[in-house]
Amino acid sequence: MTKKVPAASIRPTGRGQSSSLRNWQKDALSIAFLYVSVLFLFSDYVVQNKVFTVGGDVSAGLSVTQAAEELIQKEGEYPLWFPYIFSGMPSHASGMYGDVSKIPVVRLHRYFNPFYYISGAVNLLFFNRDHSWEVATFFLAGVFMFVLARFLGFGRMIALVAAVSFMFCNFFVASVAAGHGGKVRTIAYIPLVVWTVLRFFGKRKTMNWSLMAFVMGLFFTDPGHTQIVYYGFLVVGIYCVYYGIDHFQSDRLGILKSGAGLGAAMLLGLGFGALTYFSQYVYSSVTMRTVPPAFAEAGETAAGSGMTFDYITNWSFHPLESVTFFIPTFFGLESPYYWGWMTFTSSAFYFGLLPVVAAVLAVIYRRRTLMVKVLLTAALLSWLISFGRFFEPFFKLMLAVLPYFDKFRVPSMILSIFAFSVCLLACYGLDFVFNPTDEERKKRDAVVKPLLYLLMAGVVLFLVFTLFKGALRDVFSYLNEGDAQRYNAQQVVQLKQIRYEMLVSGGAKFAAILAIAAAVLYFYIRQKLSAGLALSLLLAVLVVDTIHLNKKVLRPQNRTAQAAEFQMTETIRFLKSDTTRFRIFPLTEHAQSGSPVWTYFGLENIGGYSPTKMRIYQDIIDFALYKGSNKDFPINMNVVRMLNVKYLVAQGRIPEDLGFRLVHIDQNEKQLTYENPRMLPRAFFASEIRVESDRARLFQYLNSSEFDPALTALLEEPVDFQITPHDSSHIRIAEHRSNRIAMDVYVDRSSLLVLSEIYYPHGWNAYVDGQPTPIHKTDYILRSVFVPAGSHRVEFLLQPKEFTLGVWLGSACFFGVTALLVVTGISAAMKLRRPNSAPA
Repeated sequence: MTKKVPAASIRPTGRGQSSSLRNWQKDALSIAFLYVSVLFLFSDYVVQNKVFTVGGDVSAGLSVTQAAEELIQKEGEYPLWFPYIFSGMPSHASGMYGDVSKIPVVRLHRYFNPFYYISGAVNLLFFNRDHSWEVATFFLAGVFMFVLARFLGFGRMIALVAAVSFMFCNFFVASVAAGHGGKVRTIAYIPLVVWTVLRFFGKRKTMNWSLMAFVMGLFFTDPGHTQIVYYGFLVVGIYCVYYGIDHFQSDRLGILKSGAGLGAAMLLGLGFGALTYFSQYVYSSVTMRTVPPAFAEAGETAAGSGMTFDYITNWSFHPLESVTFFIPTFFGLESPYYWGWMTFTSSAFYFGLLPVVAAVLAVIYRRRTLMVKVLLTAALLSWLISFGRFFEPFFKLMLAVLPYFDKFRVPSMILSIFAFSVCLLACYGLDFVFNPTDEERKKRDAVVKPLLYLLMAGVVLFLVFTLFKGALRDVFSYLNEGDAQRYNAQQVVQLKQIRYEMLVSGGAKFAAILAIAAAVLYFYIRQKLSAGLALSLLLAVLVVDTIHLNKKVLRPQNRTAQAAEFQMTETIRFLKSDTTRFRIFPLTEHAQSGSPVWTYFGLENIGGYSPTKMRIYQDIIDFALYKGSNKDFPINMNVVRMLNVKYLVAQGRIPEDLGFRLVHIDQNEKQLTYENPRMLPRAFFASEIRVESDRARLFQYLNSSEFDPALTALLEEPVDFQITPHDSSHIRIAEHRSNRIAMDVYVDRSSLLVLSEIYYPHGWNAYVDGQPTPIHKTDYILRSVFVPAGSHRVEFLLQPKEFTLGVWLGSACFFGVTALLVVTGISAAMKLRRPNSAPA
């Protein structure tokens, strides 16, 4: 018989108080409290319909969505290729655009998905505003944590402490404010995933398994932030290890059954997301996260990764910044006031002082409990991993040991698991104080003296931070590396003053909360306060503490500010008036950090922004595009020409001797638009082939004045055909869509047709007169096909097998698991309706 999952004793706090409310009504009131708290924090967005922010990732997402939906409307199909940034790249496989509800088969999923209706109802609670789903994410995070804590046997007030601290973690709020709502949405599912795993391991019923598999599927897909999904299963894996150790002697067969059930549920859950994950897995093999740079030095990249160790460990969490778990404003909280070790930040991993104090009590007095061991291990592991380059030996060990771990960056992000673990650990600490077992009562009473010391320490620290704060002025530098070069002397003085004031005010708040929490616990144990009043006071302090901090990082914006960013300028109006097919090169910005405005208006750009660019394109940017020989205009025009760039947008005059023609002046935006008369068309015939397999020589030739892309096709592998210069040719593009390009061509001699589209080996197929033909990687980033002499129809079709397989496998897994969940749910409900049936 399977051993029951260890849980806290189910003894309600505040015993002896009579109540006419039923248990479910009390739970409903607790959830209503979470709703009101979320509504209060985000009232500007819900009531006034403001937006979280403008610019940055929010604008990038809006521009991609706008452009992709226009493509769908124009072409009538889901765009697997996105032509507007980096001269074209996969849209779905790169995760750039993933509204799979636009796919007819997948659209049916929503009508059979209970969470579709739950989310709709929750959105209505938040007035169904444009940002209601982001606000609702916090409410769901709180509800899921509350459900998990209640399942583990904790009273409602204790469960509310875990729920409030988790959903109001400052990092989560700031992430949504910065436009990373999908990441937080995935984090919100972690308590629900753990809850279903505990249910199944506690009682291996078909319904529990189907519920676990269904929730796994949601975790993978809604919206399924891959890095957070990975971290979530890291917690599940830690639980499985401890469960196996705990049950090894008593239930080895049960361990195998539970493990097999979990594995099957994870596979089926992954099947839900097959449409996304299959494509992303295939695409990952060509991205800068997997393929090293063209000229990476030996040992520069992490093993098995295309990213350098420094790139992976950007935003590492310095061990000294752990003080922000207690005083979130110690290092300035957000840029430009932040003076810690990360490049910049806008938040702290702060979720209240109370959970941290309570978690310490759990570790000291409930450390033998299975879940305490699990949560403590998860917290410590995530904390150590977050150090990244500041604990290099350990982080490199994780890179070597954990599969696919080297595909992720931003080590500090794993502190989301630290937050989850500590918030849940707090339940065990508070339960030790308010619901001790007979054996624990003496230990609990012995805590009185340490609490008194904490109370005194809080009072003393409060006096130091308020009355004697001047003594702290010269204790720290209050400067980040590079501040002296970034700011002038007066600005440095102002920054130091602001940072100092944030530190002392945060320290005073820390001391006050510490004193209040210690006092409440002290007087409760001394039986001067009732359990209900004590917990109510602690919960109130936690709510005020977290909401006060989160209000600092929330800066509601009017919708007019968002709309103003995407105004049609004179430059854009001029470019849109050209109905031919071309690309632009805005010299006003670097190619790998392009403005989303061009994308929003559907202008094909050789630049853009994406954290998952194809490596070959990143190589071109790094080692060719800006390697021109003219010191006054250091742009490689070989690359610009072959990428079909017709217009260059500049902020100032371009040297006249370069041959560009000024065609438009935008006085309002101070932008000049130049036409490139040497632009190559979207498709052209090359006169000769040069094979260069050595990468160094290839780029040397690519950057030399000898290379003319109109004449020479630069290949990397030998071909089994020959071409000769042609005298006569003609190309007519009959159809140019995201997923299909068709051309009617004529050439008087066998030749190589070069298409100015980016080479992508997974899914693009070429056909000459309906017969498949190989696609050759040309000029490092383009495509070409061999065309015999004469007239032909040449087609390029994007037909990724992983996408098609993902659509049908995902649908099969979704409908299969959903049907099983419905059947077992109905069966369980019918059993409950029978007379003398035991509660489930």
